Amino acid sequence: MSETQPTRWTSQKRSRSHDKNTDEFLVFGYEARIFNDPQLANKVDQGDYLIPWRSDSMSTLMIDRYDVRHLLEELPSSQSASENIPSDTLCDEERYADLDSEEETLFDMSDDERDSYLDARLTEEKRKRRRVEQENMLFHYDYSNNGTAVQKELTAKYKAPVTMTMPETHAQADIIDQTAKAVRAAVHPNLLEIRTQARQANNPMYSFLNKSDALYPFYKHILWLSQSGLADYGSDTSSDENEEDHASKKPPSDIADVIDKTARFVAKAGKDLETRIKQRHTGDPKFAFLQSENIYHAYYKTQIECFQSRST
Repeated sequence: MSETQPTRWTSQKRSRSHDKNTDEFLVFGYEARIFNDPQLANKVDQGDYLIPWRSDSMSTLMIDRYDVRHLLEELPSSQSASENIPSDTLCDEERYADLDSEEETLFDMSDDERDSYLDARLTEEKRKRRRVEQENMLFHYDYSNNGTAVQKELTAKYKAPVTMTMPETHAQADIIDQTAKAVRAAVHPNLLEIRTQARQANNPMYSFLNKSDALYPFYKHILWLSQSGLADYGSDTSSDENEEDHASKKPPSDIADVIDKTARFVAKAGKDLETRIKQRHTGDPKFAFLQSENIYHAYYKTQIECFQSRST
């Protein structure tokens, strides 16, 4: 007995340590009795125990009485995946408004990175303008045969193809021009276009917003000019004279640094960058010089011209 006790104790100790290192796993079950009822099985196969779906008003769909679909009190309105939901589009625009913001990226770059980035963008813009100019050369502008004198003048002013239908009056052209500029500068251009079309539904002067209207291509042409940076047609001599009347007042050093930095970016990146900065910093006194009525706006314009002259 004395010789076997150490062996038994060692085996028990080894089994205890083994139990501690092994995760417990419990398996249990219930006894189930299987009844063979051919008649009941035949009724189930024939659908005798199916009931109408309670959420189906037409009662055309028969499902099992234990089907989870009976828990739906009413069916949600189904929408196709390709359907454009305006609220989702607006939410996405607000959700990703600060994502990949170009002006914030430029301010965070170093001078060398900023110069290389803007130079590459300027080269791309020049390439696009050159391509547009080459495409416009394919059109033959014959102003002697078709259209009234006003339409011929508008065709030349807006660089439109001769095949495009032009407004018959300057007033109509001004409305289209102002609407296109407002849509182009809006944060949500599609939404502004829809609202304008709804408000002016009974105004024939705004029928150009309808895709079936003859002046709709002209309206899209002006939008394209604004987006491509070729919209130099809208410069009035009166506005230039007003800018010259305001002396370029020298701002304080802290404001001058912001103005010079912004003017340098805009001179290289174009007018679109100024529009985005103005929209993003609306109400910010640090960027008040972007407004034409500000006392430092003339200085800002002068700095842009200086940077542009240096780059050429």
